[in-house]
Amino acid sequence: MTKMKIGFARSILAVVALFAASASLWAGSATWNFRSGVGTSPENPTLWTDSDNWVGGSPASGTTATATFTGAGTTNDFVWVKLPDDEYVDLCHIAHTDLKTSARFRFIGGKGFRFFRYDNSGTNARAYIEATGDENGVIDSYWSPITVDKGCFLDVRGSNLACPMTFGRTERTEGRQLNLAYPQARYRCEWYAPCGGETRSCIPALNYLHLGHYASFGTPQNNDAHVGHWTATSGSKLLKYVSGKKGTELAVGQYVHATGIIPEGAYVERIYTDDYIEISEAAQDSSVDVAVSFDRCYYKLTQHLDVLSVASKDAALCFVERSSSENVATLEIDELEGRTDANDRLLFHQLGHKYYTQFRETDMEDYPLPGVVELPDLSAINGFVGGRSGWVRFTSSTPGGADVKKYLFYDNASYRHNGFYVFDTPEGISSTVSLSS
Repeated sequence: MTKMKIGFARSILAVVALFAASASLWAGSATWNFRSGVGTSPENPTLWTDSDNWVGGSPASGTTATATFTGAGTTNDFVWVKLPDDEYVDLCHIAHTDLKTSARFRFIGGKGFRFFRYDNSGTNARAYIEATGDENGVIDSYWSPITVDKGCFLDVRGSNLACPMTFGRTERTEGRQLNLAYPQARYRCEWYAPCGGETRSCIPALNYLHLGHYASFGTPQNNDAHVGHWTATSGSKLLKYVSGKKGTELAVGQYVHATGIIPEGAYVERIYTDDYIEISEAAQDSSVDVAVSFDRCYYKLTQHLDVLSVASKDAALCFVERSSSENVATLEIDELEGRTDANDRLLFHQLGHKYYTQFRETDMEDYPLPGVVELPDLSAINGFVGGRSGWVRFTSSTPGGADVKKYLFYDNASYRHNGFYVFDTPEGISSTVSLSS
């Protein structure tokens, strides 16, 4: 009896040791092993978990791990990397240190990344997505959901994020911060959910947004109904462009219909390129050229920020980008941080109805009123507001608020942009507005 107990205990220990050894293979920092011809398109991505993709054979994984992408391939190489569907990829740092000369990466699908702070103190209570070394070239892109651990803020450089982003709840003052820094950090809010005109917050728990040199924070594209032609493959969520509106001219969230090919209730979940989009349900049958109808899609948007920090020139808040005629958008900013350097400027880019020729000027009062509201005092920076045709409303509840130094209309030889712009200040509040151009 005693021997049986001992043998059973040893078996348990052996199993535990086996699992521990297995887990250790998947934990820790790692460097990507570039292989030419691997992961060349969304149709043929390579897997994050493929051991051949990593020097030493183990994928980067762990709350203190760094995934390094460096030194191989050319700027004409684009590596599409598919994340695992059943588990998060946990990291504290993604580093791509020679973006100017090496391959670009495209992270798609899966459950997503989960980022943890580098350590528990000071400025290191942050996670990093960094691609550095190229000021003006193509950058890395992320179409996988991102979750930021509590007590942590996310520093992004040289990367384009078009994905849902979630911040863990925290009472730490340095938490729930998104730092979009030089070079060319871009975030476009996408929910990977069907569009139905409901009100949604871009990043619900975000309280501090920092915009650096050429950084931008954007909102989902809206779109009108459309019929196009695409190639569908049975069992795949990927659609390949044939004709009609290209992928980048569509909107995430649009319901899609193709009887016998696409399941009812499917919608556009991700837009990768002009040629490739991903829908929420796999195709039921294959067709090299099927007519796909896309429903009209528009969002009602809201975003509240305790602090908006502007640190350099040409920072942009592209709040409301659309090709559809319906939209209501609200941006609330309690406090603005910025410098007074002559080159510093903040662009509130309010894109209204796509072209002036789509409606008569007298019709504008019939459209919903989007707005950038509750602006703080803008006099600390050379803030200017840019927009296209449509409605924009500015209000202030703080003395000296809504001090807009310049307003710019967009115009070129092909079409005009006209709109109604309302500067509204409550009684008893003194604000200054001057318009030019």
